[in-house]
Amino acid sequence: MTTDRRPNHFRKDSDSGNADSGLMTKLLTADDVAEITGLSPETLAQWRWLKKEIPFVRLGKKCVRYRQSDIDAWLTRRLVSVTSGDKP
Repeated sequence: MTTDRRPNHFRKDSDSGNADSGLMTKLLTADDVAEITGLSPETLAQWRWLKKEIPFVRLGKKCVRYRQSDIDAWLTRRLVSVTSGDKP
């Protein structure tokens, strides 16, 4: 029997059924996500309670993490493209 010796903060996306099979994704804390997004940890906690916006991983009763790939996808969906033109 072999033991998976990958660090706990990495997980194969293929293990979770994500289409990006074979890629490794880092697990981030709510504080990490707050720093990346500019959202408050309280907002993230509300969203978890409401089960909206950013998917999360519940590792234990009080242990929640976010996959880096989910954060990247969430940010990509919010990207607003701009075009140069005559409008101010």
